[in-house]
Amino acid sequence: NTWGMTNSIIGSKIISDLILNKKNKYVELFNPKRLSIKLFIKMPYYLFSQMKSFIGSKLNKNKKWYNNVSFEKRNGISLAIYKDDNGKHIVKNKCPHLGCSLIFNEVEKTWDCPCHSSRFDIDGKCIKGPSFYDISYDEIKNDDLTRN
Repeated sequence: NTWGMTNSIIGSKIISDLILNKKNKYVELFNPKRLSIKLFIKMPYYLFSQMKSFIGSKLNKNKKWYNNVSFEKRNGISLAIYKDDNGKHIVKNKCPHLGCSLIFNEVEKTWDCPCHSSRFDIDGKCIKGPSFYDISYDEIKNDDLTRN
């Protein structure tokens, strides 16, 4: 969830305060032994929250709420197609990170992964990780491969 830099800064501050015998109000929050009854009671909620988008993206095949987006399979590849004044923008509809189905952000014209927040531009170029790979679909190249 893009908290790596923030957590590492807080962690380094906690460590330096511990070395210098200073009080730090975040010590208990980041204590690995902080397990409590509250955590175990809330665990099903946390698990449900994390899995909700992933499961929903797999189960909901009827995505008719989009205005200019359609979905299809070509050569065994799930594709998403956005149509605008510039033509069709065809991308693979699976995040390369862990395979979640993507959601089209109509305001920013990006493909967003609901599971781990990877983002791709309208033509599938990765603009934010954790994914390192693009979801571009070269229609001509991929269709020619299957014809041979």
